[in-house]
Amino acid sequence: MSNDQESLSSNPLLMRKMLLDYNESYERETLDMKTWETEMKRKDKELLASAKTKSEWSDNAEKTDEANKMVLRSKANTEKEKGNAFVKQGKWDEAIAHYSKAMEYYSEDCTYSANRALCFLKTNRFREAEKDCTTTLSLDSKYVKAFLRRGAARMKLKKLDAARADLNTVLRLEPKNSEARRYLVDLEKESASNATNNESIHSEEDLTEEVRRKRAEDEKEKGNACVKERKWTEAIAHYTNAIEKHSEDCTFFANRALCYLKISRFEDAESDCSRSLSVDSSYVKAYLRRAAARIELKKFDDAKSDLNVVLKLEPNNSEAKTYLKKLKPCKGIEVIGSEVNNDDPPRIESQNQVEPHSNTYSRGTVEIDRIKQRPAKTDNSTPLKDNTNSQTSLNSPERSTSVSKKIHPPPKNSYQFFSAWNDLKGNPKDVFLYLKQIEGSQLPIILQNSLESGPLSSIVSILATEFIDNDVSAYPYLEGLMKVPRFDIMALLMSKEDKQGIEKIVQFSLRRREITEDQAAELKRTFHL
Repeated sequence: MSNDQESLSSNPLLMRKMLLDYNESYERETLDMKTWETEMKRKDKELLASAKTKSEWSDNAEKTDEANKMVLRSKANTEKEKGNAFVKQGKWDEAIAHYSKAMEYYSEDCTYSANRALCFLKTNRFREAEKDCTTTLSLDSKYVKAFLRRGAARMKLKKLDAARADLNTVLRLEPKNSEARRYLVDLEKESASNATNNESIHSEEDLTEEVRRKRAEDEKEKGNACVKERKWTEAIAHYTNAIEKHSEDCTFFANRALCYLKISRFEDAESDCSRSLSVDSSYVKAYLRRAAARIELKKFDDAKSDLNVVLKLEPNNSEAKTYLKKLKPCKGIEVIGSEVNNDDPPRIESQNQVEPHSNTYSRGTVEIDRIKQRPAKTDNSTPLKDNTNSQTSLNSPERSTSVSKKIHPPPKNSYQFFSAWNDLKGNPKDVFLYLKQIEGSQLPIILQNSLESGPLSSIVSILATEFIDNDVSAYPYLEGLMKVPRFDIMALLMSKEDKQGIEKIVQFSLRRREITEDQAAELKRTFHL
């Protein structure tokens, strides 16, 4: 036994004191451990509560974001529907504005940019169309219409290799896509032509302003030459090319307006004169030609306003004074020009020649003809014929007092088709005989890419009236029209009257048992009835 142990055993008080000290120390440590444990549990509860709060906040935030996204998408769809409505009316700029708003609200729907690309194509804004199609494909890499429209835009931009790649992609996705095949045929023809001519392909923007202006002037001269030969449609094409190359020359628009007047496209003539005046607000000839168009459109007050502007610009302009005096009794106009010069195409005679007045006027004027007042349109918008020796009623069984125009032979191309169509315009029976000799299956070959909403409307009108009245099958022509390039776009632009005409043709074809009910339903879907 050690000395300390002996000491403790011999001193009970000392041992007791040591035991008490040890016990006190133990209790103190136990209390500290309990306090630490309590504190840890409290902190754990706080951490758990904090984590739960953050989770709930995150869930609420996600729900709020989702709700906001749904609201924005709803607004975007509303804008899209407004844009679609304007597309049907052919109001491309308005449609573009609404599709742009839709994209601002919600940028993850590929149809918004694809629809806007269509409008850009219609307004010849090919670079914007290409960009929108690329945006569409970044959202949906298999969206066929985007590849097709980008291919069309790239063809116009002379990016032939890129266009070919897009169109081949369409055929990989849809092997039977006829529109892509037609575009590829056109593309290969253009590519072969460029190779033959050994010309480099450049976009207009790569050319200097001076070169573009020179090319525009060349196109204008070609247009003037066509006017001399009374080839109005060809002249329009050349003036259009001139405008595309240089849109700041007021004479290009004014010259094209003159041609539009000659083929009775008065609304287009009015529009071109307005565009000419936006470039040069003091261009007298544009005011005179717009007045001519407005007289034909029965906008007599507007025509009077144009003629008054002429007198403000040229107070001694005898032509404008004469026209204003005769404006009330006037119901017809004739545009007179003179030889070709830098300002204007040559003298142009009216398609419906009338005896001129004893007074003759200088070039670039509008002559008011003394012809009978044209009767107003009937409720179904079919113009009534003048019961003079030169014309007869649509309901008349024969034209004993008029000479029917010689029916043109079947056309081989769109130029021949539309030239004959415009020449026969106003004689529905002659137009019927002309169209009847063309097989409906030949329409896609003849029209190619030249079909516009106006000609489509007039074709439908003849099918729905003359063909049905004469009990001649109209269905093959509808079938042919559906295969014409760009038909899907034209179908969107059909008016209410056009669709009523299609409905009549469908019912007529059903009565003749040329089509089944399923085919009739498919026709109605195709024509958006």
